[in-house]
Amino acid sequence: MVNHIFDIDSRLDQDLAKVRERFPSLGFDLRDLAGSRTILKKLAERARIRDTSSIAVEEFAITHPEDSTTLNLKSFRPLTGSTEKPALLWIHGGGYVMGSAGDTDQTLAHIALETDCTVFSVDYRLAPEHAYPAALDDCFDCLLWLQKHANQLKIDPARIAIGGASAGAGLTAALALRARDEGTQQVLFQLLIYPMLDHRHRTPSSRAIQDPNLWNEQTNRLAWALYLGALTDHDEIPLYASASLAADLTNLPPAFVCVGDLDIFLDEDIDYAQRLLQAGVPTELHVYPGAIHGFDMLAPDAAISQRLRTDVNNALQKAFDVAVSI
Repeated sequence: MVNHIFDIDSRLDQDLAKVRERFPSLGFDLRDLAGSRTILKKLAERARIRDTSSIAVEEFAITHPEDSTTLNLKSFRPLTGSTEKPALLWIHGGGYVMGSAGDTDQTLAHIALETDCTVFSVDYRLAPEHAYPAALDDCFDCLLWLQKHANQLKIDPARIAIGGASAGAGLTAALALRARDEGTQQVLFQLLIYPMLDHRHRTPSSRAIQDPNLWNEQTNRLAWALYLGALTDHDEIPLYASASLAADLTNLPPAFVCVGDLDIFLDEDIDYAQRLLQAGVPTELHVYPGAIHGFDMLAPDAAISQRLRTDVNNALQKAFDVAVSI
């Protein structure tokens, strides 16, 4: 039998290897979920915005009329540029069980400034306290809210993109499918950064990471179990819960998909991008050599992380510009 375990030490990008020596872990023991959430929160503190001279940061609260619960969003809007801006609805990562809207402030501010768009980051409900479909419902409600309040928010309702990283990108893919199927909201573009798409663990890469200091097979299996809640493999898992299950990918918005070649999600991400292309969806795919899951969080100043940010900004800018020219 071929050994599919990735040889991280020999293949890791040199810049990432240097940083990993100082900050060795991107792994989480989800058996201690409270502790894992605390670790991620501490990592996120490094990404807080401290200079707001060029960007306005606001917070919004959406109240659900059905049960009076509140959904929070955080926005990042450049102080210069166009009056009516395109928008990006950003969905944070964290395996569906961790994280918050403020985890990647600096990244979102950078996207907003580089593409002259307003970024809205949604604080969706987390599993296991709120299993599927709570998170997706929250993201869908935010998408509808952005459309309804576009004039008030000074955004162009025809240029609303959606995007996220890891589990946030998995939710992004599911949101694109749901928006297409329900026909209630136009989505311009979907940004899928190393997306967590498939609960089945059937690919070689899904079993190739066993290192406890990385997002590994055991952690990924537990995260999916917590997110799916009462649903099991004996049930019919909805395609909106695990986007790779979707057989029909036609008529979805254009996509940007990226992943490292040492990422547990490598195979499922390449497969999803390929199937998007086969379905006639314009799709840009990037595979970064020597990159592990969450590498840009581990080493934001590394050349490979800067390349990812440039690729993301270029793809978004192109999508926004094409929409204007149509």
